Amino acid sequence: MQRRGTPVNRIPIMAKTTLDLYKLFCEVVARGGLVEVINKKLWREVANALLVPSSITSAAFTLRTQYIKYLYPYECETKHLSSPEELHLAVDVNRRDARTPVAGTPQTPAAADASGNVQELPPSEAAASDGSTIFVSMEINGLLYQGFLYVRQPLITVQPTAAAAVSAAAAAAMAPTPNTSS
Repeated sequence: MQRRGTPVNRIPIMAKTTLDLYKLFCEVVARGGLVEVINKKLWREVANALLVPSSITSAAFTLRTQYIKYLYPYECETKHLSSPEELHLAVDVNRRDARTPVAGTPQTPAAADASGNVQELPPSEAAASDGSTIFVSMEINGLLYQGFLYVRQPLITVQPTAAAAVSAAAAAAMAPTPNTSS
């Protein structure tokens, strides 16, 4: 691990016990490698095999981060079960899946007003197919991000105050006027 640049300086701890990296490696490889465990959402099985208490709600995240940090490069070198590109794709798809709504939840657009209260948008304000949606695709640090931007009217219209109107008038009065004399 030191040769690869990932020395274990601090022994990983999970649920107040030392995390057995060898057993973690064996359990993940037995299930097809890291990418398969992520894609098939097998972290609960891995955690059970490692005797991690079910009360640890962050078990999947912790196991995944420890595996990526210490063991994934070794898996790539020795087992050739996946590539780093496949890992990035699996993690990105997993994040996208986490944001998809649960069956039975309303899927109408919502927005927050100035006080932070979330309000459901009426269909007239929701993004329509009249060109008010823009598909965006960008790459940041080697990861591809894609999604839609929706254009709609603001929920709250801000009226200029009297002070703002006076400030604008004062700024206009102090602006230099073009010299018309030659």
